[in-house]
Amino acid sequence: MENIEIGRKRVRIATTVLAIYWLTLVIATHWPLKIPPPGQPIFGKDKVLHFSAYAGLAFLFGLVAALRKRRGATVALAGVAAVYAVLAGFGDEVTQPLTGRDFEWWDWLADSLGATAGATLLFVAAKLIASGALGSHPTSRSESGN
Repeated sequence: MENIEIGRKRVRIATTVLAIYWLTLVIATHWPLKIPPPGQPIFGKDKVLHFSAYAGLAFLFGLVAALRKRRGATVALAGVAAVYAVLAGFGDEVTQPLTGRDFEWWDWLADSLGATAGATLLFVAAKLIASGALGSHPTSRSESGN
């Protein structure tokens, strides 16, 4: 019974972190900005920020889903997490004109690539943890009685 309560607590914490992260991301991407100087390169710091932000979002989507299912991250779960983050990125770009910002296809591409990377990172990390490659697996200690 204690393990179930710990699992529920982890889900609540991960869901709260996801909600705060996503809300912060929406605010940051919709905050009106001054127009950047002319000649800004297409693949500058802005695209790195988009990539990183949506990698984090996909990772958190997948983490919450994996904790709710009480299983490791599967390819399907990582794929769904990536799709959610890609759709969130599209929704973000579509609604930015409402706050005086512009829809940019290059931003959405960076969001999408980041989402794919974040979901892939989640899947790989889950497999490494499950295999014990990163140290002892938490359930292996409880099962062995240590």
